[in-house]
Amino acid sequence: MIYWTPLDLDQVFKGWDQPIEQIVDMEYDGLLVQVNPIGNGKARLVRLISGNPMDYLRPELTPGTIVAMN
Repeated sequence: MIYWTPLDLDQVFKGWDQPIEQIVDMEYDGLLVQVNPIGNGKARLVRLISGNPMDYLRPELTPGTIVAMN
């Protein structure tokens, strides 16, 4: 298979040798979220999973926010 791209190979394969971060589903503030555990009972919020559009406007549920693991 051939991929045509204007990028250098270094840019195309950047990060492929890095370990894949662990993502865990958990409940936070009554909502289902996916987090990346970072230790000491804390996790970095990766994704919010909700059917309520208003939940996505809550600043404490922004991806990258550090939350406590249950």
